[in-house]
Amino acid sequence: EAIQSAAIIQKFEQCFIKRSNGLWTAAILADRGMRPKNARNTRSSSRWYTDDELDDTMDLEPSMLFVINSRGDTKIVQKRHWGKYVRRLNDGSENISTKENVIEEEEEKMIGCRER
Repeated sequence: EAIQSAAIIQKFEQCFIKRSNGLWTAAILADRGMRPKNARNTRSSSRWYTDDELDDTMDLEPSMLFVINSRGDTKIVQKRHWGKYVRRLNDGSENISTKENVIEEEEEKMIGCRER
């Protein structure tokens, strides 16, 4: 059930993630994408891969990229860990179009700040 709940988190939605120190912290889903399953075993274990960097020889797994603080630090959680490390803030009963409106408003605010 926790994996299914995590799977419906929308881009820019706030949620909780469990940090490596065991504490839960608020985070924002910045992106979703495929990531090599064995990336954790490489020097670039915390690196987010672009679509251009992925190829057919890689064993890929859906993953989520979260922003975890105001400095822009990130955490990547692969699908096999969603149930253990990701929790939604709400039960999902709100209307999806309302979420999209909020996201659009936040994006407009960010664009406005950049133009100043």
